[in-house]
Amino acid sequence: MSAATDTGVYAAVFTGDFDFCKFGHHGYRAGSYCDKNGNLKSATSSFAKEIKLYNSKVNAKKYVFTASEERILGKNTNDMDIYYNYLCLKKKLTHNGEIADISIGAVTVGKWSSTGRKN
Repeated sequence: MSAATDTGVYAAVFTGDFDFCKFGHHGYRAGSYCDKNGNLKSATSSFAKEIKLYNSKVNAKKYVFTASEERILGKNTNDMDIYYNYLCLKKKLTHNGEIADISIGAVTVGKWSSTGRKN
């Protein structure tokens, strides 16, 4: 991303005020960056840096995970890291200084759509 912003390629993408930002499968993180209360374990982790990037460069009212609701919110033992990271994102992602809205599921814009499934 730094190469894109340094060269001015797609610079508007990183400085806009958007209605929504589709995260795709970003709900799936390898390892737990957050504790069970959704607090960052380290302010210098790659996850903390990513949150900072979104808050400063991709200012969206709503962030949408097109990922499995069951996997993120099901609290399955194997998915606890994902759940904790999701809680952290719900606390840390902002829009103009206020906590942004985060949804899990489908997004449709014009002819484009992306669907998250519960199962």
